[in-house]
Amino acid sequence: MSTLLKSTKKTVLALMGWLLLAAPTAVQAQFTYRTNADNTLTVTAYTGGDNNVLIPATIDGLPVSSIGTNAFSSDNNLEGLTISASVTNIGADAFEGCPYLADIYFTGNVPTADATAFVSSPDATVYYAPSTAGWNSTFDGLETIQDYFGYNTNADITLTITY
Repeated sequence: MSTLLKSTKKTVLALMGWLLLAAPTAVQAQFTYRTNADNTLTVTAYTGGDNNVLIPATIDGLPVSSIGTNAFSSDNNLEGLTISASVTNIGADAFEGCPYLADIYFTGNVPTADATAFVSSPDATVYYAPSTAGWNSTFDGLETIQDYFGYNTNADITLTITY
């Protein structure tokens, strides 16, 4: 894949992720989840077929706080992932069997993750927003890169890149 194409793909994935305040119903329907005692949700499975997946901030009005054990197990098509800021925990083997997962975007502070969460994707790169906290040079054994771009969300839900 050319450097320009890869860079463009990463930018598009990141922009999609930064828009995650609430996901439309069609996106929410692609997830199986359970309600936790604190009225947050844990994603337990992904039933969609997209190569690039956005973990929404809310489903049915409740915040998504966790990605559960084996939630994306053996999703061989998964290439890109954007995780909303509401997610604070990623379970064991959450992305087991996802060998093509290459780009993971976090819109919030560093979550807690089981050491096996991304074991099947050792070459993936983690991207995080400049205004977030807790990030180091690696996350769960993966290289991390701070994403340096800015944008404004317009009234018509389009973006204007500012830097």
